[in-house]
Amino acid sequence: MIMNTMKSIQSAGSYYPDKEMALPHGPKVHITAHLDATEGVVEPFIAGRIDEFEKLKGETSDSLEADVQIYRAGVTPGQKIKKGLGIFAAHIALPVAGFFLGGPVGLGIGLMIDAGLFAAGTTRDGIGNFFSGIEHRKAFPEPDWKGKRTYEITADSSPRFDSKLISSEPEGKIDSEDFATYLAGEMKKYPSSTKEVLFLGGHGLGYRQIAGMKSNELASALHCAEMQSGKKPDVILMESCLMSNIEALSCLKDRAGVAVVSEETLGATTLPLKELLNDAVSQGGTPEEIGKRMVDIAGKTGQIQTLAAIDLGKVQLLTDSMNTLGNCLSEELENGNQKEIQNAAKKAMKFPKGKLMFLERSVLKFSDLGGFMKALSGKKISPATKAAINDVQKAMDQVIVAKYTSNDYSEASGISFQSKPGILMDASPDLQKYDDTDMPDGWKDFIDTLWKKRPNNA
Repeated sequence: MIMNTMKSIQSAGSYYPDKEMALPHGPKVHITAHLDATEGVVEPFIAGRIDEFEKLKGETSDSLEADVQIYRAGVTPGQKIKKGLGIFAAHIALPVAGFFLGGPVGLGIGLMIDAGLFAAGTTRDGIGNFFSGIEHRKAFPEPDWKGKRTYEITADSSPRFDSKLISSEPEGKIDSEDFATYLAGEMKKYPSSTKEVLFLGGHGLGYRQIAGMKSNELASALHCAEMQSGKKPDVILMESCLMSNIEALSCLKDRAGVAVVSEETLGATTLPLKELLNDAVSQGGTPEEIGKRMVDIAGKTGQIQTLAAIDLGKVQLLTDSMNTLGNCLSEELENGNQKEIQNAAKKAMKFPKGKLMFLERSVLKFSDLGGFMKALSGKKISPATKAAINDVQKAMDQVIVAKYTSNDYSEASGISFQSKPGILMDASPDLQKYDDTDMPDGWKDFIDTLWKKRPNNA
């Protein structure tokens, strides 16, 4: 994949032939944005970020340049409203039909089926489609279209997109090799003095998928772009759910300076994007300083539950310490401490934590890493295991540059982990498998055997 990508980006410097390959005096900040708006419910809100970039450009003038690659589903407001109403109608029809066909027993069966639809997320899907359809034009007063487009951001002058349309593909599909080409061409345009911010917007499932790409695909694209351009993003800002996840971060280690990510789900347009990027332009600083201020600014809005700035250059320290701990914990399992360790894993906060997210929580099986370490520390374990736990905690302190948690998430450490094998998720060809992450074998082996039955724990 890397070789094919490298061949495709040999001419990346002329991706936009009307611009110089590298301007001698570039802007303070350059934003490269990849927006996955291929899911109808979030489409208008993710796509509407382009207007935010335009407003930001108008405020910062030559101090900021921004370019956007966006993929859209082209779902109309009417289609979403119709779908939402159809789901609501099904919920009403099921128990009513059951009553007329089978009396009280039929009503009970209908209600049970209805409850199953709610548990499967169908109700939330209906609500999401209905209200997305209602809010669509208000959030995004742009004509509906499907496919991929790239824009060079210009200052805002109307509710619609005012930016320069660079390319358009009616059947564009998200592809990590194409993303590598795009990113390499963008970063080559500006000198090393320009801070590079990569903004990723779209659905996230931790390491499973981020804005239409698996985390290892994203990592390969970032590596290829760096090889071609000689640069890597100073900051990756992710407006995607559950991305402060060690399996995802292990894939992205050293691929950028700092990642600003959330351990929890993020509502569409929850991050105060314009304020975060305006601060990066006006205040500058190192990637760590920019990331820390982004966390501080976002936390003050009261709209998020968790956010952390992660030093991707130090993630290897954390995974190495987790490898050692994994080997120690595997030995503890062999020595009969399985229930103790399982109880510690159960005590750690689970993600997503929302009350209506029980299905996602049970399928994803993400738990708080710091909470697991804290719970383990109180168990009857060997001195070697306790020392390994301490090393993991010290590494986490180095990796997490800054973090914010709301009152309801005060116990969240800032980084989650896969606490059980995700068999159902591994079966999907569109999602990254756990074994394809860059986590060390010692830790993977521990996770794989933690929940298996053992004779001495029967």
